[in-house]
Amino acid sequence: MNLSKPRFELARVFEDGDSPEPRIIPVTELPWDTQMGRRGTLGVGMSAAAALLLLGGRKAPAQTPPKTVQAHLDLVTVLGITPDGKTLVSGSRDKRIKLWSLPEGQLLFSTSRGSSDPGISNLAITPDGTLAALSQGTTHFIVSIAERRLLGTMSNPLGTTSPARALVISPDGRTVAADSNLEIRLWSPTERGQPRILAGHTGAIQAMVFL
Repeated sequence: MNLSKPRFELARVFEDGDSPEPRIIPVTELPWDTQMGRRGTLGVGMSAAAALLLLGGRKAPAQTPPKTVQAHLDLVTVLGITPDGKTLVSGSRDKRIKLWSLPEGQLLFSTSRGSSDPGISNLAITPDGTLAALSQGTTHFIVSIAERRLLGTMSNPLGTTSPARALVISPDGRTVAADSNLEIRLWSPTERGQPRILAGHTGAIQAMVFL
């Protein structure tokens, strides 16, 4: 049995007390395989702003302009937001690590490392949002987001010339891993001690992930 292609329309009815004839607005380019529900209803997706304009004849609300903060003196290289959305972590080529409150944009903490190393690179935040690990060349920093202070640093051994390409924190926040030439170094972000070393790669390590 051949069925003709259905025609779908939306009707805009004014609610200001007048009773003019409804204006019929065709919906074009509707997919042919659109399915009807058991009650004969048709699902059509559109944005909230479009729905307001179509059905109410009103303008979409004006958007609040984004807030801009002069955060660093050089290019911002890493950004991360804690899972609760309340703190922003930033790092820059100006060698500074900063914590910011959201959405206010208030500076909570700042540190600087005055050295010839390149700027801050790599950023990992624990799932609970309490710790952040960042790299600067061959040195790694652990920052307490909750306490707003630098907890400590870990440097790759002398002779390591390549900056770290990968830096991750385990889901439980108890282990940090970073590459060092062809090796992987593991250490606790809150306890002092020598890192564990994993070896076996014959090429540069590009990425890591805890499973």
